[in-house]
Amino acid sequence: MKKIPYLQAQKILERFELGPEAQSLIEPTATPLDVMNELVKHLHLADYVSFVAHALPPREGICWALAVQEEMSIADVPDAEGIRGQVRDWVQKPTEDLRRSLMELGEKLGTDGPTGWLCFAVAWNGSGSIADASGPVVLPPAYLHAKAILGAIALAPAETTKDIKQLLDMAHRNALAVAEGVWPGMEV
Repeated sequence: MKKIPYLQAQKILERFELGPEAQSLIEPTATPLDVMNELVKHLHLADYVSFVAHALPPREGICWALAVQEEMSIADVPDAEGIRGQVRDWVQKPTEDLRRSLMELGEKLGTDGPTGWLCFAVAWNGSGSIADASGPVVLPPAYLHAKAILGAIALAPAETTKDIKQLLDMAHRNALAVAEGVWPGMEV
């Protein structure tokens, strides 16, 4: 996979902690694709999203989360579609002004739903300060964007096993595309 260039999953697994049940399934020496397939097979949504979010570069991970939200037509806040349009604009042309605008929007929306988390994924991608613009530069902790991607996808409405399976299958299909260098719904 072009955007996940590791022969073994160990480098990715060092960045976050799998849940206890997923830990028992996964060998650090497995390929990233094998880990992804195993987590999908056993319906480990949060572990799957965390793994992919920590494996992809930030911009690609945000593109993936955006593709999942668009395919699900997430509408947890008014104008969710318009907000996703701003995220799409940032993915296509990542500017500091747009990143800051999405950070402010995320602060207004909060973390109760996936759209706010998507805004924070952009805000915390590591390309700029998370502090007030008038103060000193404060970069986010490494992989903070990945935690926001988890919220942007895992908080999608999926309550039954069937819903979770459908969400995982769709997320996996999009993750594989992004990992191969495709930008779903983008002109990058």
